[in-house]
Amino acid sequence: MGVKKKKSLAVDAPREKKAKYAKGYGIDVLRKAVDKEIRKEVKELAEALIQNFKEGHVASGKLACALAEEQKLLRGETVRKAHPSLASQWANEPEWKDTPDEGSAETGCGGVEPE
Repeated sequence: MGVKKKKSLAVDAPREKKAKYAKGYGIDVLRKAVDKEIRKEVKELAEALIQNFKEGHVASGKLACALAEEQKLLRGETVRKAHPSLASQWANEPEWKDTPDEGSAETGCGGVEPE
């Protein structure tokens, strides 16, 4: 008793050729394509960012400022932050040098014994 194969009723369609993709990772190809399109319309994009900022879209203003600061960094210019960080403020403060006397050394905030 042999096992018979059932014939498929579906007709095999001719295979289509796969589209050729650019070599490299997909995200790299996408970045290059986006960069190419941005270069074509850079002036219009910059004007739209500023116009949106003027209309009250704060995110557009932040993006425009970030792009300008990044450009300055690429040119080697120093970018001054509006507010120094808390860590840099603490680092710039003078070191506290105080010699503890006998009274404050016992409790850490002043003696409890009358002098």
